[in-house]
Amino acid sequence: MNKNATNIFQIVENSPNEMFIIDYETNKYLFANDGACKTLGYSQDELLQLNIFNTNPFLLEKNFNYLKDMCSDDKIMQNRSIQKKKDGSTYPVQVKMHTCEYNDKKAIMIFNNDISEIMELKQKYKKQAEILDHIHDSIISTDLDGKILSYNKGSEVLLGFTKDEAIGKNILDIYSLDNESDLKSLANILKKRNEYDMEAYLTRKDGTKIICDIYLSAIKDENGELSGMVGYSLDVTDKKEAQKLIEIQADKLQHQAYHDNLTDLPNRALFKDRLSQAIKTSSRNNEKFALLFIDLDKFKQINDSLGHNVGDQVLIEASKRLSDSIRDEDTLARIGGDEFTIIVRNLKNKDSTSIVANKIIKTMRAPIQINNQDLYISASVGISIFPDDAEYEHNLIKFSDEAMYRAKKHRNTFEFYNN
Repeated sequence: MNKNATNIFQIVENSPNEMFIIDYETNKYLFANDGACKTLGYSQDELLQLNIFNTNPFLLEKNFNYLKDMCSDDKIMQNRSIQKKKDGSTYPVQVKMHTCEYNDKKAIMIFNNDISEIMELKQKYKKQAEILDHIHDSIISTDLDGKILSYNKGSEVLLGFTKDEAIGKNILDIYSLDNESDLKSLANILKKRNEYDMEAYLTRKDGTKIICDIYLSAIKDENGELSGMVGYSLDVTDKKEAQKLIEIQADKLQHQAYHDNLTDLPNRALFKDRLSQAIKTSSRNNEKFALLFIDLDKFKQINDSLGHNVGDQVLIEASKRLSDSIRDEDTLARIGGDEFTIIVRNLKNKDSTSIVANKIIKTMRAPIQINNQDLYISASVGISIFPDDAEYEHNLIKFSDEAMYRAKKHRNTFEFYNN
C-alpha cells in the first residue's frame, strides 16, 4: 500500500463510516472496516468471500469498469449506488473511489456515505416545497443563468443574506470562483444525470468562504427539458478542519513510530523496512549494496562523566556528521544508544564503501564543542555486503555487527566481514 493510502487506512480503519478495498482485477473485497461490516450486517470474513456486485445489485459491471479506468491515486471518482445489506434491505450511498496499492496488488479504495436522509429530503422538496423553506440546511434553486429563484431560511442562516437580498441575485455571487465546475458544466451534467453530488466553496455575506457538500437536482419544464437546478447545501467546514487535524496527527504519529525522538533519524523499525526494500530492489536489478554498522568510541565515558544532556548533544552532532557523509539515496538510522547503521545503495565495488567508511571515521575525529569544551569521539565501523556476504536481513545485520566488534578492538577504523 502506498504512503497516502496507508495514512488514510489508519485514520478510517475504526471509523463508523464505510470503507472498502477491492481487487482491481477481480472486484472481490480485500478489506472492509468495522463501519462497513456493521452497516451491511456481514462479518469481515463473510465480506471477503463476496465481490462488489453482491452488495451493489444495481451496479452494472461496464459502468463500474469505466469508473475504475477513470480514477487514479490523485483522481477521486464519485458515483451513486444502492447498497444491499445481508438481510436484503437496501439504502442509497454516495461513493468516492480512487486507486491504491494493497498487499502488492492494484486495488480500489471506496468510501461510502449513506445519503438516505438527503434522498428523503429531496422527495420532501419535490412534494412539499413550503416545508423545505423552514429546514435548517440551505436549499437554493436557480434558473440556467444562475438567477436565484428560491432561497429558504436555512440559506439565510448559512450564508447571511436575507431572502429579499438573495432572490434575483446571481448564484455566482455566492458560488466561489475557486470551484472547478462552472454553471455551464454543472448544467451539462444535470442534463445527463438529473442529479449530482459535489463539494464546493460558498461565500457568505461577510466574505468568508465555507466548504459545503452540495446535492444538485435538475428542474425540468413541461417538455422535460432542463430549466434550472436545486442545490441542497450542508456546511462541512468544521468537519473538514477536524479531518485535517486528524490527518496531521496521524502523520505525526506515523513519523514518531518510525523515527528516533532525539536525532529524528529512521529508527530500528524503519531501518529494517528500508533494508528489506534494498534487498528486494537489489535482487531485482542484480545490484549490490553495503550495510555499515557504526559504534561511537568513547561515547560511554562522555555520557557517564558529563551526563545524559551532554551525551544527547554529542549524539545529535554525530548524526549530523554521519548524514553529511552519505548520499541522499542512502539510509542512515539510529538503532539504539550510540549505534547507527547506513545502507549504501548501488554499490559498484568494495573501494567505494571504503571511501564512505574513511569519510565517516575522518569526520568523527574532529572535536565536538559543547559548553565551551572540546569533546573527542571516534567511530568503529563494520561492513557487510549484499549479496556477497549474505542475502537475508538477519545475517547482513549480524555480520556487519561482528565486523564492527573486530574494528572496535583497534578503534577508529573499519572492517569488512570476513567469513
